[in-house]
Amino acid sequence: MSFTEFPIPSTELSSVAVNARSALGLGTAATSSDWLFQNSYGIVSGNNSDAVAESNATALATAFAASCSTGKPLVLTGQIYIKGEVLLSGINGTIIGHGAKIIQKDTTHNGLTLSTVSAPYGLRIFGLTITGQGAATHNAAGIYGRKGDLSYLTSDIIIRDCTIEKFRTGISIANVAKFQTDNVTISYVRVGVDWDSMQTALCTATRIVQGDSNAASVCWKTRGSNFSTRIIGGEYGGSGFARFAEIADGAELHFEAVNLEAFTSNQTINITTGGKISLVDSRIAVTHASTGAVISAAVTGNTSGIPVIVWRNNAYVSNGRIIELHGTCTRTPKVFGDPVLVTFAATQGGTATQTVNTVSGLIGGLNADIPSSGTLGAGGTFMVLPSTTTSSYSADTGSTNLILRYFDNRRGTTKLGSLSNDMLCQVWAAANQIQNTTTTETDLISATIPARYSFVGNETNYIEAFGTTAANNNNKTIAVYLAGTKIIDFGAIAANNESWKLNVTLHRGSGGSGQQKVVAVLVGGSTIGTIVKTSQTTPTDTSSMVFKVTGTATDTGDITMLGGKAWWLRAPTTLGS
Repeated sequence: MSFTEFPIPSTELSSVAVNARSALGLGTAATSSDWLFQNSYGIVSGNNSDAVAESNATALATAFAASCSTGKPLVLTGQIYIKGEVLLSGINGTIIGHGAKIIQKDTTHNGLTLSTVSAPYGLRIFGLTITGQGAATHNAAGIYGRKGDLSYLTSDIIIRDCTIEKFRTGISIANVAKFQTDNVTISYVRVGVDWDSMQTALCTATRIVQGDSNAASVCWKTRGSNFSTRIIGGEYGGSGFARFAEIADGAELHFEAVNLEAFTSNQTINITTGGKISLVDSRIAVTHASTGAVISAAVTGNTSGIPVIVWRNNAYVSNGRIIELHGTCTRTPKVFGDPVLVTFAATQGGTATQTVNTVSGLIGGLNADIPSSGTLGAGGTFMVLPSTTTSSYSADTGSTNLILRYFDNRRGTTKLGSLSNDMLCQVWAAANQIQNTTTTETDLISATIPARYSFVGNETNYIEAFGTTAANNNNKTIAVYLAGTKIIDFGAIAANNESWKLNVTLHRGSGGSGQQKVVAVLVGGSTIGTIVKTSQTTPTDTSSMVFKVTGTATDTGDITMLGGKAWWLRAPTTLGS
């Protein structure tokens, strides 16, 4: 049949009717009286003159309104040129394209525009091709439906077996209660689908291919609070697109069993202000540079822009990053699914400042801070479950132990330890069987307190030592030093064959004559007795400090330290702070 042959032969009408009614769930029986045809409303096929195109635009809107009022689907055939707005207004309207293509000649107008007055509840479009004049010049959408501050909260839209091509945007829509596409191809566009604040949306077997090679070209764009949106199956990219998806303002997109190929940007999915993205059972065949990423999110501090990510059972064919957080991020993202490496960088695609490997089934980082270098505070935490015992874990780490991996921002390094160990207590030094040497002041035990480990209020460092004195009447002197300054001196004591024990407490306080408060208790035999001394000092606690006990006497061995230990205890604050 030709495009101008009317009415449609009964054999072809029967095929259209049966297929359309079946798709609509209305059964298969239909007669010609059930259908509205384009010629009934003066819609002309095959004529591309401006006069006919302008008339077609008006007639098409009128025919759709009649479809809504009569309940009869509108069947279109052939190439229908339009010039100007085609406004779809009404309830339960259906358009069926039978080899039909609508060609919009006016580059300032959409192909089809949903009414901003009445929500197009029950809109169905089947088998229709909608064509513009090219993405570079046709600054409009193939199908457009946005009501500004109003909403389509009662709308119900289905688009099936359609092709949209050569517009700036394929589908641009917002605030729809129920939106569904099936087997829709969008091509030769700058933006494939641009939707905002969707309540429920399901897209299956969608193809968005052949972008216009613009730096801003992207398959999916979304903003606002999408409640339930899922894209299942389909092919995206191929050529001409910079990115697969852009997510902003807390929006979310869920992709399952999709195929992503050949995007030119080193950030395939870009998240600017938080939101949620999931990629499941998908193939990502995109060649990234080593600093590129499948998912890249801009983050500020520990709250703004941190995304929630689901990554499960995907095939990633590249050597770049999977997830990258850039900016001033101080918190890990929430990642569910397979273990995946998260990279932190100051700028998008910049040099990695830190990497964290997530754990299957756990929230990455448990919402704990991951500070940048030099940041004050207690350090971030991250839990890992080692599958095997390796040399990178401490000696008591078994293959099934729960280990705490955390960023120690006092030292600027990532550490591993057990849950009851490094975050609460750390041993700086231990020694035994140390003697003084003649008249030289000798270190009996010496420990280096790392920077900021006597910095937080009420943190405490300790030295405990014990030993004996020689059986002579030589004077023996024990002293305590902090950061090169003698802070405790017990003076010369002629202890003859006596045992002794020394406890030194270094407490980070405030006020007084110094922030570091020291008390030392020396207990011994009858000559030593019990001596208690205190001191206050203010060394540079943002740098490391040597904390030590010395012994000075006359002969070698006048003072013997049989054993000693130096350690740190965390301040009594809430765990995880």
